[in-house]
Amino acid sequence: MFDLLKSLIETGLKSINESTFQNLSFDFLNFKGYNFIRAPGAVIGKNKTSRGTPDGFFQKDNGEFIFCEATTKNRDNNVNKFIEKLNDDIKHCFNEDQSKISNSDISEIILIFNSEILPNEIKDLETLVSEFNSETKLTIFGIQRLSVELQYFPNLASYIPNVPNMKGIYSLDSFIQNSKNGIRPDLKNYFYRDDDLFKDAIEKLSNNDYLLLYGIQGVGKTRLSIEIAREFSRIYNYRIVVIKRYSSGLIENIRKIINKSDNFLFIIDDYTDDFSNLSYFLEDLDNMHDENKFKFIFSLRNQFLNMFYQNLRNFTCESIELGNYSDLFMRNLIEDILKQEGLRFNQILIDQLVQVSKGNPALCLMAIKPIIEKRDVSYIKNPRLIYKNYFKDYDKLRDIFSDKNLLRILSIFSFFDVIGKDNSAIINLINELFDYQITEEDNDLKKLLESNLIFELDNKYYFEDSILSTYISYLAFVENDFFNFLKKLLRL
Repeated sequence: MFDLLKSLIETGLKSINESTFQNLSFDFLNFKGYNFIRAPGAVIGKNKTSRGTPDGFFQKDNGEFIFCEATTKNRDNNVNKFIEKLNDDIKHCFNEDQSKISNSDISEIILIFNSEILPNEIKDLETLVSEFNSETKLTIFGIQRLSVELQYFPNLASYIPNVPNMKGIYSLDSFIQNSKNGIRPDLKNYFYRDDDLFKDAIEKLSNNDYLLLYGIQGVGKTRLSIEIAREFSRIYNYRIVVIKRYSSGLIENIRKIINKSDNFLFIIDDYTDDFSNLSYFLEDLDNMHDENKFKFIFSLRNQFLNMFYQNLRNFTCESIELGNYSDLFMRNLIEDILKQEGLRFNQILIDQLVQVSKGNPALCLMAIKPIIEKRDVSYIKNPRLIYKNYFKDYDKLRDIFSDKNLLRILSIFSFFDVIGKDNSAIINLINELFDYQITEEDNDLKKLLESNLIFELDNKYYFEDSILSTYISYLAFVENDFFNFLKKLLRL
């Protein structure tokens, strides 16, 4: 299996374009613990590269820089030109006129490429680096080394087709990037830190291996988990791995990622009853390597709190409840966003945003969106209009919102979050309460699966977006009252 996967990776590395290879390189290095800053050699928003010095750079806590050059120049076409390219890349890194960085501040140069390299060629490159700065380290990732180390990189399948997908496991960068493909406000949005809460979280995670963040939807549990993990990793040098879903191959895939030399911080995002075997997973990790240290941050919604404590009753876990934020916090958040967008403060407008947000950062971001993009303030007086405006621009929702049967079925899945195909009790309850029979032959269900609003994994159906779930519930149970819930309540 090892040789087969190594061969698949080598073939994939040789076939991908330069921009994809560059993105893979930076994502991989970031996963290894390099603090990525930016990529001058990339075109923002496009899958292409540009001329930049260096292709990408990282920065250490002491202020020193790590420069990275990535190339798909093929050695097989012309060995001399390949070696010349690597030499030129090193010279570019030490070109102070272009980089605007003193050579004495460059602690490491990384060359990463999808061709082979010989020992004597590496020696010559090391000599060239030392001529510019004898203290600069040269690190080389040729195709031989890459094809081995990428086997333990969880996001590899996003860059190279036909390699096994580590279902539900992400590097931090790929998890954040993946959030942009969803419907809720993505995880690159504004983050305004509650310093006291943040300090408390770091301290608790320092003193305990398990930290739980729980609360209602939209209060920023996932985003706070990410920022805590970043800061903790920076201080204590932990590698971050995100687990979004529990799959049958989770433990096996985690074993592939873990090596004996690194400590790992796992973010288990949006814990649900799907993680019923979590205690076995934690025990398995404890027995994996004596050399490793493992830390965990869990985020979950209130309805899963009792289940979480029952599942982890043999573990000691610190916890922080995230409720609605104070008006002062929301005001500071709103003013910070408007300031970053270069918009003038209007205290009446800010008061209205504070009022409509009701201490919920996600709702606040959704309300601010039309103000930033269209200078339109008409939505902030009505939470229903905020949701309607926010979701109306998503193409995959238009057809569903206009089809009452699709909307009705989607609301059932959003109501339950996770539905096991073999859970006869839930299947029968759905049939009884909602007059809907779940079958794989249902064309409407197939449409929802194709839209990725519902997805299937390990014989279960998932609806993950809690922000969309709120609006779907309003449309189904209030505005349209598909299931006559209002009439039933009135009878009561």
